Amino acid sequence: MHDNINEDVNSHEEVKKRLIAANRKSKVTFYKALVRPVALCASNTWATTKSDEKKLEVFERKILKKIFGPKKNNEGEYETRSNKNLEKLYNKPNIIGILKSARIGWAGHVWRSKGLIGYITAWKPTDGQIE
Repeated sequence: MHDNINEDVNSHEEVKKRLIAANRKSKVTFYKALVRPVALCASNTWATTKSDEKKLEVFERKILKKIFGPKKNNEGEYETRSNKNLEKLYNKPNIIGILKSARIGWAGHVWRSKGLIGYITAWKPTDGQIE
């Protein structure tokens, strides 16, 4: 924690900044623990298209924009955060990275499986024809 101490210290402003930071952290935790898992439920088996991935990215950015809120520019006016700025603030793998990681984990599970799904995955026709 970095506290600036000078002659015009205003503890009210410091408390306000700390509460905003704590609130933001709680919202990010809520998103990661509850919202994202619901959005990605069973996603490791999805055959996604670029359009699907784009929709998921838009969904995530919409939530992150609400969590991090607008920012003040040099003139003191509020403006929406850019996608790059949100990416930098969030500083975690995006929803597509989580999706692809889960998909790779599922593929490894299927590959190692000794049951029917493993047998079907490893099966190769002998004469090139499917009977």
